[in-house]
Amino acid sequence: MIEAIKVYLSLLKERLLSMAKYICKSLRFVTPYLILLYLYRYGFTKNAIVVVTCIPLIVWVTTSVIDIYLNIKGYGSKFPVPDERFTENAGDGEIRVRNDRIQEMILYVYKVENWLIDKGFMV
Repeated sequence: MIEAIKVYLSLLKERLLSMAKYICKSLRFVTPYLILLYLYRYGFTKNAIVVVTCIPLIVWVTTSVIDIYLNIKGYGSKFPVPDERFTENAGDGEIRVRNDRIQEMILYVYKVENWLIDKGFMV
């Protein structure tokens, strides 16, 4: 039961990380239109100056921090790079992967495939 919960939580985390990229893009796209809507509705008042200057800055800083985090985790716009090599040369010409790194290697290949699909290099 506990293992099932751990698997579910890891899948949920992966899904949220992959969705965060699209949420950031949506926020960056919608923010100028929301500010224009605010200015149209309330006009140029003292509050409007605060809204026009602070809200875009807050959105920009927040989405930039999220982008940096996503790039570190391998879900951003940069190509995902592993922390260390997965393969090692045994010396006799045979290439090996340690058993404890196989799951991590599969997740890395998944991230690379998602990056290639997002960039249009793979269908």
